[in-house]
Amino acid sequence: MSAGIFVFTLTQLDPLAEQANIALIVFYISLFLGTGSFFTLLAFFLNEIFAKENLGEKAFFTAARRGILIAFFVTVIALLQMLRLLGIIEAVLLFVFLVIVELIFLSVGNN
Repeated sequence: MSAGIFVFTLTQLDPLAEQANIALIVFYISLFLGTGSFFTLLAFFLNEIFAKENLGEKAFFTAARRGILIAFFVTVIALLQMLRLLGIIEAVLLFVFLVIVELIFLSVGNN
């Protein structure tokens, strides 16, 4: 559904017309939801394939967390690029921040 909204946003909403704010908001929300859904399913199924067993609910929540982090990364990178604030340093710092967040989640999960 989010992919359909994303395609609708790209084809029907004009970011230079009166609906510019709505178009940008819908674009970034649908980008976040679409990439989050895609990467969640991708992480879960790759984990299932490589583990060769049924992993269950805990593995899905881990995959969902990673999918949301990747979606956040992609959305923030796209927003920074639109604002012409994106550089190598910003992208690397955002990546390092999200890796640290994932490491925090992993360390809390082990306790």
